[in-house]
Amino acid sequence: MTFTGDRNRIWYYARIRQYFSTSEVSFSQRIYPKLQQVIVEMPIPSELAQAKVFQRSIAIAKFPYRRWTVIDSDWSVQLEELIG
Repeated sequence: MTFTGDRNRIWYYARIRQYFSTSEVSFSQRIYPKLQQVIVEMPIPSELAQAKVFQRSIAIAKFPYRRWTVIDSDWSVQLEELIG
């Protein structure tokens, strides 16, 4: 993951999770924007891999640190796939 934009005033974090074609949903992982790239392992659960369920989508949502935070910082995230 590569974060871009204004990372100096960050009032939000991201949650990332996997959605599988079988309607299974993985636990979400909390990710904080950083200046360097972040590598997140998102393996397919073994029971789904054994059932040959490999199709999935990945979702990211932005959440404020506190519920009453109203200042929105301008940052985005780009996902890249590591192959190998």
